[in-house]
Amino acid sequence: MLSHRWGWEEKEKEPLLQDIQGKIVYKLNSPGGIVKLRKFCEIARDAGYHWAWNDTCCIDKSSNVELQQSLNSMFIWYQHSVLTIVYLSDVLPSSKSGALERIIIFYQKDWTPYLNNRCRNHKKSTAIMKELEVVTGIDRQALINFSPGMSDA
Repeated sequence: MLSHRWGWEEKEKEPLLQDIQGKIVYKLNSPGGIVKLRKFCEIARDAGYHWAWNDTCCIDKSSNVELQQSLNSMFIWYQHSVLTIVYLSDVLPSSKSGALERIIIFYQKDWTPYLNNRCRNHKKSTAIMKELEVVTGIDRQALINFSPGMSDA
């Protein structure tokens, strides 16, 4: 499975089922999402797998029923995937350790930082994280170190 952020700009347009159906992915040569799809398939093949699954082109979005069923099933598909390839389009090859840290900044309705806190990452704000812990009932460390999964859902 490919875990990735969808490209929204025209040059990054993600391929749909109709764009690749009946075609050989390795021979497609248009820019943007096709390159990402082709590279994903190559990596999966080189790892010894014969099949690869990418949400943008493996779900028929023209069928509302299939789309809804697929969206409802995706968590389980990812959970049972034997290989998940994570493509980080915003992490540059020159990145150093720490590039995967996820930053959270809370904004108010008028787009000003919550509590006027202008720090780079609100996960490092004791006041904000304590308040979040109180209102959600979720331990502050669990919020800061959030890891999606089925345990402690």
